[in-house]
Amino acid sequence: MKKTFLFSSILATTLTLSAATYANNHSAQTLDSLFLKPSSDDMILTTSYTDYEYSTKNTKTTSSSITQIFNYGVTDRLSAKLSLTHEDEKEKSSSSTLKSDGFDNPEIELKFRTANKKSDGFFSDITFSIAPDIITAKDATSTDNGTVASGQNAYAIAVDYGRNFDMLSYKLTAKSAYNAKGQSKNATTEIRTELESSSDFSLIFDAQYKLNALISLDVSASRLLVDNISELKAAINYNINKNSLLTLSYAQQDDRVTNDIHTAILALKYRF
Repeated sequence: MKKTFLFSSILATTLTLSAATYANNHSAQTLDSLFLKPSSDDMILTTSYTDYEYSTKNTKTTSSSITQIFNYGVTDRLSAKLSLTHEDEKEKSSSSTLKSDGFDNPEIELKFRTANKKSDGFFSDITFSIAPDIITAKDATSTDNGTVASGQNAYAIAVDYGRNFDMLSYKLTAKSAYNAKGQSKNATTEIRTELESSSDFSLIFDAQYKLNALISLDVSASRLLVDNISELKAAINYNINKNSLLTLSYAQQDDRVTNDIHTAILALKYRF
């Protein structure tokens, strides 16, 4: 079974395909916007490939995964998202190598735009998400592969607020997450292990500065208050045209358990 890390080290190439209608009259509809969401009856498809690596005192873990996200605009204010991830993970220590693979539990998200005042650039959203425990969680052994599913139902609610000016935008998000009690089992012996419930609260600050019509810069800072995990990230966005965006990001994470994790993200978004 995959160990749970609320912020992972990621090296990703993302391809986003969207049937959304491009709106030229407001920057909140550009692909690099902090407030981008599909309009009514629009669909945004995101396919991403992820590599990450982290280490503790005794182990080194590497992982690669492919994620497909379907983001549909139910109305102009309400959107629904489904995320599916397949992952391969390897954990090495001085005495063994443990491998886990398969699909993670799917994540379902509903987002409602509570404020959308384009005239003064004010936006606010509330988001509900659930990752139902529908895939058996197995702990890897030296002889049998495990799975990457968590073995727990996961719930989250988030509220964000932001402003979008001509050149500068910012967004502040408060998020509460809860993992219910669950089970995992040994991949070889089938002996079950009870998993305790857990919860956390996080604060995320995002800001963006538009250098010109083509290039924008992002900075992000996030903090999990219970697990004491922090992450800083910077990104540069290049609008190839109104329907495609190239983003290069760098992030550093500190959770006081693993070594500092340095992250590079290469993302391509495309809309048609």
